[in-house]
Amino acid sequence: MALAAFFACSRESATESSAPDASIAEESSEEALIKSFGSYEEAEEAIYELRRTRFENGAYDRAAVASFEDACSDAVMYLRHNREDEDYLQNCYALYEKTLAARDAVDYLRGDEMRVYINVNGTVREDRYSKCTVSFVDKEGGGIPSCKDTSALIRVRGNSTAGADKKPYNIKLSCDMRVLGMESGSKWALLANHFDKTLIRNELAFYLAAEAGGYAAPDSRFAEVYLNGKLIGSYLVCEPVTDGKHRADIDTGAGDFIAERVKAWAPGVQDTVTTRGMGLRFDIEYAADIKKAKSVLNAAEQAILSGDEERIRECVDVDSFVAMYVVHELLKDCDLTYGSTYLCCKNGVLFFGPVWDMDLSAGNVSDIHPEEKYYIYNNVYPYGDGSGDSASGLWARQEWLEKLYNAPFFAKLVKEKYVSLTPVIEDLYAEGGYIDTLVALHGASFERNYSEAGWDISAHASPYESRTEYGSYTQALEELKDWLRRRHSFLKKEFE
Repeated sequence: MALAAFFACSRESATESSAPDASIAEESSEEALIKSFGSYEEAEEAIYELRRTRFENGAYDRAAVASFEDACSDAVMYLRHNREDEDYLQNCYALYEKTLAARDAVDYLRGDEMRVYINVNGTVREDRYSKCTVSFVDKEGGGIPSCKDTSALIRVRGNSTAGADKKPYNIKLSCDMRVLGMESGSKWALLANHFDKTLIRNELAFYLAAEAGGYAAPDSRFAEVYLNGKLIGSYLVCEPVTDGKHRADIDTGAGDFIAERVKAWAPGVQDTVTTRGMGLRFDIEYAADIKKAKSVLNAAEQAILSGDEERIRECVDVDSFVAMYVVHELLKDCDLTYGSTYLCCKNGVLFFGPVWDMDLSAGNVSDIHPEEKYYIYNNVYPYGDGSGDSASGLWARQEWLEKLYNAPFFAKLVKEKYVSLTPVIEDLYAEGGYIDTLVALHGASFERNYSEAGWDISAHASPYESRTEYGSYTQALEELKDWLRRRHSFLKKEFE
């Protein structure tokens, strides 16, 4: 639209809207005249500030962005070349309002899944954070407000998963934000689930931990992630161990800390503790006093080794240990006691949790990787029970959990918890159950992970995952459901 026509149209609209009453028309006309910049400098500052608005490539409706850019050009051209016009400042204001409306009309590109748009200059690194712009967007027709941070930070996260082609990420926002309907937080993890062809094992673990009453079970949402305008796949956006509504909520001033169980050969952090009795190594985070953390862990270990219920309850939160025992025994996490197994100390008491990093679980474990635990996991003869079926055999009875289970009161609580969760467990793999519901909600996005995003469902992303070469997503999903069915059948006999 030509500028002269735009101003004429604006005047006609104001006059037409005031037609029912002459006094109202006069009042509206006066108000319209008031809508003016006070000076050229004020007009210039406002219009150029609006012009500096940036819409990241690939995240927004391009037609709406083009309309905004055209409105910006019109406003700047008029500002520069028409200062002699009688109504110059009023016309500048009218163009400013038009441009403002065009900017507000620009919306994110949406689809049938939540989205995360990340724009960053250069390569996202593992060893340090890089500045980025990130937007979290609800699906088409959803009612969750979008949020955007132009001063966020991003880096590659994880251990073995960091070396995969489909990278997982940590995001640090500049302030707490409600992300995709979850409680406010500034730290968020984007799990790629690249070692798990179903993409849902971590979500299943979070869900089961919450149902079992586990400590600080993370909240999460599936979303499609776009990096610099390109779809890079389906991700699980979740609260990390220490941030969010369900976070461990560590108070270092009160002596709280987080301990991660790792093997002696694992790369450590600055603070590590090795227990006196069993020689277990823990990496310690957020501890204000490492000696106190060591004392808490040693006291808990001695209580557990004693088998005395009263002593154990003084040192550990038994309910959280029972819940996590059941989750780990059912899903059979390959890395239990090897890494990403967390304990949280609050007020001198150890809680087991949050559950974390469960992509190598529920049968998704190589039977040929040259480490003994992989042979035991898969019952490769002569290891384990020699059955060759990973759904068979007890697994969680390792280290502290084994000693706890030897205490009759703890074994009784585990059996009661498992029986109480039977309806939840059977619903996982039932027709129309939890897994089927997840796929009904997110299946199209999962399929795009292996089509538009370019990942190959038949390719092995690591030497640790199942060696099955899947021909389709459905095949991978049905194998998971069948494994859960067999696992529950085995454990029911154990816990009845």
